[in-house]
Amino acid sequence: MMKNYPKTMVIDASIANAASEKLQQISKNCSNFLIVFRKNKYKMALSKKISKEWRDHQTEFSLKWQTTMRQKGLVLPIDNDEDFALQDAIVEYAESIDIRKIMIKDLHLIVVAMKTDKTIFALDDKARFHFMKISNFIQSFKNIIWVNPNKQDEDVIKWLNNGAKIENERMLENYKK
Repeated sequence: MMKNYPKTMVIDASIANAASEKLQQISKNCSNFLIVFRKNKYKMALSKKISKEWRDHQTEFSLKWQTTMRQKGLVLPIDNDEDFALQDAIVEYAESIDIRKIMIKDLHLIVVAMKTDKTIFALDDKARFHFMKISNFIQSFKNIIWVNPNKQDEDVIKWLNNGAKIENERMLENYKK
């Protein structure tokens, strides 16, 4: 019998920045996402770069959330979030210098996701779109799951409550803008 273990996933600082007790829908969506993530005992993958981005962009709500996650042992430190071969491939295949910059800025999310359970939560659909497009050339990007907790049609709360199972439509290769 296969042992169940809590999935370890990447949460971008864009969510830490948006999550708060404000009345805006994006704040509510991101806060609810973080609450459900913790309630289901998923682990957050945290590299040095992701940690710095969280510190630079977190709200009081997301600071308290991450502190509780650490206290519960639900934060997994990841040593290395760089991959120069993937960076070189982006330089080779990206359609423009501007797109390269967007992708290289968020490449660490992909690298950390590849070292864990291949799932990223982020609000940046522009980067997501470019990673999807380049996945035709960089095969390791295809099966990365990228979910935006602010998109109602992605139904992230239900998905988390049901075990965050691998679903093809959530993979970068199948993303439809």
